[in-house]
Amino acid sequence: MTFVIASILNLMLDPVLMFTFELGITGAAMASSIGFSCGFIYMLIKAIRQHWLFPIKQIKNAAKHLTALLTMIVPTTLNQMLPSFSALIATLLIAQMGTDVLAFWSIFSRIESFILVFTLALTMSIPPMISRFLGANKLDDISHLLKATAKLLLILHLGIAILLAATADILIPMVNNETQMKAWLEIALWIMPLSYGPLGLCILTVSALNALLEPRSALKLVFLRLLVLYIPAIWLGSSTGSVAYTLVAAMAANILAGIFAWYRLKAHLNAPRQLHSRVHSTIIKSYS
Repeated sequence: MTFVIASILNLMLDPVLMFTFELGITGAAMASSIGFSCGFIYMLIKAIRQHWLFPIKQIKNAAKHLTALLTMIVPTTLNQMLPSFSALIATLLIAQMGTDVLAFWSIFSRIESFILVFTLALTMSIPPMISRFLGANKLDDISHLLKATAKLLLILHLGIAILLAATADILIPMVNNETQMKAWLEIALWIMPLSYGPLGLCILTVSALNALLEPRSALKLVFLRLLVLYIPAIWLGSSTGSVAYTLVAAMAANILAGIFAWYRLKAHLNAPRQLHSRVHSTIIKSYS
């Protein structure tokens, strides 16, 4: 919920700071900073009230728990850093196409984040359910849960893609009235939402692998999606100087990442005994 509120605040502040106050890209940066700073302050206050910030020396067997935590937190932290790093690289590549294209990319990135809010919230709710089924040794239920979630994501984003395409003429003037910007946004709203279903599968797979105590596999998948597929796609598209080709390349990268991620996850789920054995051995190694 905190991420949703921060994203909505960011989306609301973007047009105000960028266009009303004529701050341009600086306004976009300020909107992001304000939105996520508010989210951070809220979570910090909540953590203090819940007494989550007790000194580490008060925790029994701290060293053992920290060792187990580090085996998970290091690759998981890298999972969280790679999207920001790839976004920076993508922005640098897009900037070479001109300031107008960069402004378009900034606006559409905010729209994209808002479209993916439900997907992110849904995939964040999956790990606790997987952990519960894993603890009860209900491996078949994990498979059913992930398949049902995958179908929901694909259907949901197909519906969103159709809705955005049908209402693009209404939505785009609410964002920007410049002729060139409207043309780019129209292309983006027709092309990119088609890839958000597969992208959701990739995000779902990363969350599932982390919940299955496979953070390194999740990291490899994130690395593949961003640094092997997405960034080269943006580079290839931007090298043509065409916004349309860049969007098509990004869409193709998302679809390929989703397909690979789903087959990678199925390989884990199709062998329940091996899955249970891997998880059990990971737990033993973490606490030994």
